[in-house]
Amino acid sequence: LTHLHLPRATLHDWKQSAVADIPFHDIISQLGFSGVLSVDEFRPKRSKTFNLFATDRITGRILFLDETPDHHAISGDTATAFFQQLQGFSINPRAIIADMAGGINKGARTVFPDALYQYDYFHVAKSIHEKLRSEIRLYWWRLQQEGHTDDAALLWDAQWALLRNRETWDERDEERWLVVTHRFHGSIIARLPAFKQELRDIFDQSGSTAEAFHRRDQWMSNWQSSLTTAKHLRKIVTLMTSSLFPQMITYLDNPWIPRTTNAETLIRSYRKMEKARYGFGSLQGRQNHLKLYQLKTYLAQKVG
Repeated sequence: LTHLHLPRATLHDWKQSAVADIPFHDIISQLGFSGVLSVDEFRPKRSKTFNLFATDRITGRILFLDETPDHHAISGDTATAFFQQLQGFSINPRAIIADMAGGINKGARTVFPDALYQYDYFHVAKSIHEKLRSEIRLYWWRLQQEGHTDDAALLWDAQWALLRNRETWDERDEERWLVVTHRFHGSIIARLPAFKQELRDIFDQSGSTAEAFHRRDQWMSNWQSSLTTAKHLRKIVTLMTSSLFPQMITYLDNPWIPRTTNAETLIRSYRKMEKARYGFGSLQGRQNHLKLYQLKTYLAQKVG
C-alpha cells in the first residue's frame, strides 16, 4: 500500500468529497466580509457559459462563484439571482465595484439598492484607450488611402506611446511625438497627448465629485469644437457625459472605496486551480475546489 499510485483525478475527487457537504454560508461567515464587494464575470475552462465571481475587495479573498445560463453577456435577471445568493450568505455590501456591464449593475441595484456603486476604473480606462486607438487607426488608414505611407508609418510607431501614460515615456517616445506634433501640426492627432492627460486628470487630480464634474465640463469646453470630425473621440465625450459618469467617480467622496476591482487578479489565481484538473467539468467541481482553497488558504484548516 505504501507504493500505491493513484490517479491525480481520484485524489482530487477524495479531497472534494471532504468539503461537498460544507455550505458556503458556513465558510463565508468564518471569512468575514469587509463591506466592499467586487464582482466580475469569467468563462471557466470546459464551460460554455459565463460564471459570476465575487470577491472581498479589501481582504483580497474569493467569496463565491456560480454558473450562469448566459453565453454572451450577463443579463439583469442572472445578476439579480447571483446577488440574492450572496445576500443569503449574509453578504450585505456597503459598496460594490464592477465593470460597466449593464446586467451586473441592474442586479446590484435590485438586490442592494442602498449600496454605493463604483465602476471599475480599469474598465473605464480600457474603454477610453480603445476609442483613442480607433481614432489613431482611422487617421492612419486615411493617410494610407491618400498615399502618405511615410506619415502613416510614423503615426503607427508613435501610437504605442500614446496608449501608455505620459510619465512612462522614454526619450524615444518623446522624440517620436515631437515629430508627430510637427508633421501633423494643427490636427487633433498632434494634440492627443494633451487630450488624454486632461482626461486622466479628471480621475487622478480631482479631490471630490464636484471637482470632477467641474474638470469634466472644462475639458469638454476646451475640446468640443476640435472633435467635429473625430468620431471616436466624440464617443469618449458621450461616455463622459452619460449617466455612467457619477458611478465612475464614487471613490472621490468615499475614499474607503477603491476605484478598481480585484476580481480579475483573483480570477487569475483561480485559473491556477483549474490547471490541476485541466478545468472542472461541472459547477460542483468548481465550487468544491474553491471551498478547499478557502478553508486551506484563508482559514488554515486541514481538509482532505
